[in-house]
Amino acid sequence: LKPTYGRVSRYGLIAYCSSFDQIGPITQNVEDASILFDAISGYDSKDSTSANLKPTQTFKNLNRDKRFKIAILRDHIKDASNEVQLAYENTIKALKEMGHEVVEKKMLDSHYQISIYYIISMAEASSNLARFDGVRYGRRAENVKDLKELYL
Repeated sequence: LKPTYGRVSRYGLIAYCSSFDQIGPITQNVEDASILFDAISGYDSKDSTSANLKPTQTFKNLNRDKRFKIAILRDHIKDASNEVQLAYENTIKALKEMGHEVVEKKMLDSHYQISIYYIISMAEASSNLARFDGVRYGRRAENVKDLKELYL
C-alpha cells in the first residue's frame, strides 16, 4: 500500500528523501491492507507533513464489485526482463477479466524520471543524513589535516 502523502505519519522514520519517503504496509491482500491503513493513518502533531483529515474507514467501505479505470504505462517496463514484462501483461489481462477498464498512458521518458529522482533524492539525502556524519554532532577531532584523519 502506498498511502497518499501526509495520510500516515512519518514520525520516527529516518528521513532519506523527504519528498518521497512514506510509510505503508506490505500485505497479502486488499482487506489486510485496508485494516492496517485504517489503523496507521491519521494526524500526528509530531509530523509537520501529516494531514489533519477525518479518520479513514477504508475497510468498512471496501467494495469488491466496484470497477475501476486503471492507467498503465507500457513504456516504463520496456527495459525490464522478459519475466517482468510477462507478469505485467498477465496482470493487465487479469484486471480486464475482472471487469476493470485499462487505459494506456504516456509520461515523460523514464530515463528523465530516473535522472530527476536522483537529483532530488541525493540533494535531500545529503541534507537529511548530514546529522549522522559525526562531523556536526558528537566528538570533535582536533587539528586534523584531511578527511582520513577526521574519520579515523
